[in-house]
Amino acid sequence: KGPAVVYLAKFLAADLENLVLTGDTPKGEQDVDFVGICRVFSGTLKPGLQLRDTGAGTQRVVHLERIFLLMGRFLQEVNEAPAGSIVACAISSMEGSELGVERCLTLCEDSEGPCFETPYSSQAFAIVRVSIEPEDVAHLKALERGLRLLHRADPSVSVEALVTGENVLGCCGDEHLKRCLNDLEKLYARSIKLLVTPPLVAVRESIAKSVERADLKAASLFLPIWMAHLHDVSTEAGSMMSIQSAPSEDDTVTSDAPQQTERWNMSASAVMTVWTANRKACVRLSAMALPEEVLSWMDRHAEALESVVHRQQASIELVGSSDGSLLGCLSEVEDQFRQLQQAEPSFQLCNDNEISLCGMSVDRGSRTLLLDGSGSGWRLRHAFDTAFGARADEGGVPDWMRPHILAGFHQASAAGPLCEEPMRGVAFVVHSASGTFREEEDGSAPTANPYGPMSGQVMVATKDA
Repeated sequence: KGPAVVYLAKFLAADLENLVLTGDTPKGEQDVDFVGICRVFSGTLKPGLQLRDTGAGTQRVVHLERIFLLMGRFLQEVNEAPAGSIVACAISSMEGSELGVERCLTLCEDSEGPCFETPYSSQAFAIVRVSIEPEDVAHLKALERGLRLLHRADPSVSVEALVTGENVLGCCGDEHLKRCLNDLEKLYARSIKLLVTPPLVAVRESIAKSVERADLKAASLFLPIWMAHLHDVSTEAGSMMSIQSAPSEDDTVTSDAPQQTERWNMSASAVMTVWTANRKACVRLSAMALPEEVLSWMDRHAEALESVVHRQQASIELVGSSDGSLLGCLSEVEDQFRQLQQAEPSFQLCNDNEISLCGMSVDRGSRTLLLDGSGSGWRLRHAFDTAFGARADEGGVPDWMRPHILAGFHQASAAGPLCEEPMRGVAFVVHSASGTFREEEDGSAPTANPYGPMSGQVMVATKDA
């Protein structure tokens, strides 16, 4: 007696016309249906009951259509199921839409019923991930529905839609991937030719804290006979690079534009100087590895930081003692970073100037910071504060160059120099920036400037640095 309480463990694909659980291929041309494998804990199940999902925050109501006993892979329809029974149920949402991809549902006839704990404490970790798409773009909606049905039937499958428009299927191994692709082709997305990429490998580019310089001449390199000439070539190239990049006595940037062959220059202190294509502005940057404490802080608050920095939306997690606005969240980010600076002496001063946070990238797995070491007072919130207008340049980083430097920083963080993958654990320090040209002062025609607008040149120079 009492209200009906049912625990739905998972869904299985079924052919309700022939009353059989489908294997690799369903019988006939009918669409794929699903039945939920349930155990009745209380009350009696009967077709037509309206049950509430007590685990959903909106108290979703589902309709019990049919009840089946499990006879192996065959289904036998019954009129009721008492407490203690393990049955298969055909249920549908009252809104008329698909029930969704949830598993481990607690369905109760009473709105105040219990909610059983799910055994899946976290989502299964995808070991093998592939990108999947149809040969014909017209079948894209059918493929998305097939992936949704596959995810509904298999709790260990992960389906992700990337910002690039790709549908990524994650499985627990090679054999699991083969099984999922077979189910897609024969069950959930029939008559659709699929294009499956090789397994995707997540790569993050970073920088080492210290590197030992190797002597190529003294090192024993085991190379094939047909590659023996590479040893001499690499040694000669290394010697030429050492001569060309020998540091000068004066490491400061002069106001005179460099020659055509000196657009890039690295000093002995590993500070990169890059001039724009028209030689009218330059940026001086250096890179260092992020401390573990800072990197862990970015990982813990990745979603909140992405919301604030990239989507420009306030986050409850970063409100702190502020008024809850976007500028308040940015100030809280600066305060938390300043607290982490206290434990890292290398992150406090640059050329006797206090280092401040002026940029951050946590998009697409990147974890990078842009720091101002020029003493110009560049802050993270300045890029979002409309009240912060352009001021007279008093040294450091000119105001008109800042948004373009920030854009180049985000481009470099999203695509590193090695394999154009997101960068992780790198901090870029702006030592100085100077420019003798402002785009709004240039009244010449576009064809008169073969290098393009000044904003793009500064952005490219920052990315190259």
